[in-house]
Amino acid sequence: MSNVDRTKDRKNYLDNIRTIIIGLFLAHSCEMYHLKEGFYIEGIKALVPTLIYSFLTGWYMAVLFFIAGLTTMYSLKKRTIKEYYIERCKRLLVPFFIGLFLWVPIQSYYTLRNHYDFDGNALDVYKHFFTTYMLIPMHDMNVWSIDYAWRRLVWAISCTTAVFGTIGFGQRFLNKTNALTKYLSSRSFAIYYIHMTVVIAVGYYVVEYVNCNIALQIGMIMGISVVVTFALIEIAKRIPGVNGMLGMKR
Repeated sequence: MSNVDRTKDRKNYLDNIRTIIIGLFLAHSCEMYHLKEGFYIEGIKALVPTLIYSFLTGWYMAVLFFIAGLTTMYSLKKRTIKEYYIERCKRLLVPFFIGLFLWVPIQSYYTLRNHYDFDGNALDVYKHFFTTYMLIPMHDMNVWSIDYAWRRLVWAISCTTAVFGTIGFGQRFLNKTNALTKYLSSRSFAIYYIHMTVVIAVGYYVVEYVNCNIALQIGMIMGISVVVTFALIEIAKRIPGVNGMLGMKR
């Protein structure tokens, strides 16, 4: 299939919905102030950030994974399962292991400093991350209770309706492309891959060292995280080898 045919057949609304959802730095910024949910970094608990996060988290990841399934379906119409599998492995395996051995320990480092007054350095985290931490039991989620099952059912119904509503809205209003959407779409995986670690790091320093009201803290976390994330992506994109580690083509 020619590049012209691929461009003609591309579902631009899926790219645009995915880009918008990945760009929701607001969700993680608000999660730091959630009244009940725990997060890597926790600030002062407040109602408004809790409501914003609760609204967004009820559907945005469900939509993102639904789009991943749709794009897989369309992709398999143009290539064999073996070709698809090899292409996915080439693009995702290296970022997966980098995330496992670099990004996740960094996130753990800031979590330990925020929650437990950890005074070691980043390298100290590695001494325990792949040993001691793996032996710590998870808390009992009580998945067999009626209350838990009911809440999961309500959540599933709300996610399903949100997915269909978002896809329908996208087909109607977002099925277009321009220079900005092409730029963001080409970097959507890298944004998704990097942004959480950046938000956690920025959030730690804002929560711990910036004395201002919650609205300003959230605004600072979002603004700085956006700038740092895109700066890292643009730097990495220009370094041979590193761009592939983020799932990007130079």
